[in-house]
Amino acid sequence: MKELNSLSFDGLVELYEETRCFDARCFEAALDYIADRFPVRSDPAIFEPGIGTGRIALPLAARGYRITGVDISGEMLDVLRKRVSQNPLQRQIAFAQADIVRLPFSDGLFDMAVVVHVFYPAFAG
Repeated sequence: MKELNSLSFDGLVELYEETRCFDARCFEAALDYIADRFPVRSDPAIFEPGIGTGRIALPLAARGYRITGVDISGEMLDVLRKRVSQNPLQRQIAFAQADIVRLPFSDGLFDMAVVVHVFYPAFAG
């Protein structure tokens, strides 16, 4: 089996969110689906590999979910750290700098994972 290569967006942090466009109605529908399928009252532990700047984690936290995420990019996490510190939902989001191919967590710690824009194909040169 081919080993996964790590990819950091450190150099793209200024432009990252501009390049990750999505339809707002579709995003809200995805959040509604998660809320219907995994109600907050059941207190699911959600893991987000590639948490980046929090563009997925913050809306989930606004709905009452506890999120734990990792990202290999320290610069992306600096943006998230600033956003979380300015947000009353800060206790709902925990994050650390880590590579998703070598996670610092034991198996079975989370109930679900939300994975967006993490896996990219490797192109042969």
